[in-house]
Amino acid sequence: MGRWKPLRITVDGQDGHRVFTGLAVFGLLAGTVMAFIGLPPIDIHGPLHYAGIMDPLCGGTRSVHSLMRGDLAMAWRYNPIAFPLVLGAIGLLVRHAVGLATGRWMNVRIGDRRAFWGVTATLLVALEINQQLHADLLSSSPDRLSFLGPVFFGLVPAAVYLVLRRHPGAMASRQRRG
Repeated sequence: MGRWKPLRITVDGQDGHRVFTGLAVFGLLAGTVMAFIGLPPIDIHGPLHYAGIMDPLCGGTRSVHSLMRGDLAMAWRYNPIAFPLVLGAIGLLVRHAVGLATGRWMNVRIGDRRAFWGVTATLLVALEINQQLHADLLSSSPDRLSFLGPVFFGLVPAAVYLVLRRHPGAMASRQRRG
């Protein structure tokens, strides 16, 4: 019987996840900014949201906001996805610091694609059910909105562009390996 390995972890002399580290830095900074200045005052819902159909990411912004403010219970109610996202981003930064200090990088790759996508699909279905059960909460407007939201979300594409521009070889080498 074969061993079930949806992910493969290696330690290499090269950082295979520079882009994700940049996104983690940006995400944690964005969450910190939201914790201090509040939620963006723009509507980022899809059309199904107004029909009462929540998607797995509904409440994600409010969840990260609550988590970064230390309100764990409310963060969980809005969307449990904030916990692995924030912890994953912190893990990426720790991984990056260790890699810089030692010159050795822990890289994670998909091992068994069917197992990986099966687990991912199962988790997304469970998250969708959870979000649909909280449709009343997710359909309500947040208590406080910030006027800096449009400025904040205008910075997202600029930051992604700068990360990709700074490390153009990361995407090219990833495409060659894929």
